[in-house]
Amino acid sequence: SGQGKYSYPYILYRTSQSAATDWYSEQLLSASAYDRANKNRLKGHLPMFVQDDDENNVFLKFVDMIGHYFDDIWVFIKAMTDVHDKRDKLTEGIAKDLLKPVAQSLGWSVHDGKDLISLPRYMFGMEQTGSEKPWEYSGTPERDISREIWSRIINNMPYFLKTKGTSRAIKGLISCYGIPSSILRVLEYGGPKLPGQPADFMITRKFTKALKFFGASNNTYVQNDTWEAVTLGDAPTDRHPDTVEFRFRAVTGSNQVLVRRGNDWAIRLKDNGSVDNRGHVSFMLSGSRGYLETSSSNFPVYDGEFWSVMLTRTLSGSGAFLAGD
Repeated sequence: SGQGKYSYPYILYRTSQSAATDWYSEQLLSASAYDRANKNRLKGHLPMFVQDDDENNVFLKFVDMIGHYFDDIWVFIKAMTDVHDKRDKLTEGIAKDLLKPVAQSLGWSVHDGKDLISLPRYMFGMEQTGSEKPWEYSGTPERDISREIWSRIINNMPYFLKTKGTSRAIKGLISCYGIPSSILRVLEYGGPKLPGQPADFMITRKFTKALKFFGASNNTYVQNDTWEAVTLGDAPTDRHPDTVEFRFRAVTGSNQVLVRRGNDWAIRLKDNGSVDNRGHVSFMLSGSRGYLETSSSNFPVYDGEFWSVMLTRTLSGSGAFLAGD
């Protein structure tokens, strides 16, 4: 009985209870029906006069026992060809427990790299925190993550063999670990050139990740309640950040807001009014006398490249910052 949950676990019935006896009777009936209809049953290959003779019951049971013995061997024989079944899923094709010996048979030594991970997290994806119920760290155990990487390596070994010694092999290997080329770049150098030979030009891909803001409100808006007091945990505090830093790329020469916090302050771009790619970065702050603004020098901020901006507040006298500043 039960649902298999932590609060409602499975509880075994007694063998004398009706639920257990009924289940056993149904299983026995189902197994007997399967044996009678099984065309591969070893007993079915005997002559009919041997099967129909009641005096041969002991012999027929012995034949069934021999057939059951070879059934277990047949399961392993049938799975021998699975080593050539290259599928991405760990639950299909080659068994994950055979990935390491298969890789070793192909001349590849694989390693887990999970030596510093606790055993519950490695085997079950659970983190033991000392409480009665363990905390689920991940739905996929670390062991299965390693086996998935091994499976990718085995499936791509023909590619590694054909591209051995080139940057394509290295890129393919790091892709098996889920590392894109935008994070770990592989550069290939062919050695120095002799005098009089033309120079080789190396072409690389450059990646830049950024958010694109468009529409009626094409600016980054910092909400008024973004920095709330942290009242929980070991170190509660109501201090707010003293520095805001970001990167931007403006592709058009126009006045535009980059970042603002409600009606308190804003950082914006101001065009210099000339036909060029230069402009100013200004900071506006609301106060008792309205908005005050300070601008940077004239920079080529509209050149299509990324620029970094950092805004920092400092104390001008004694005291401390207020929580709502």
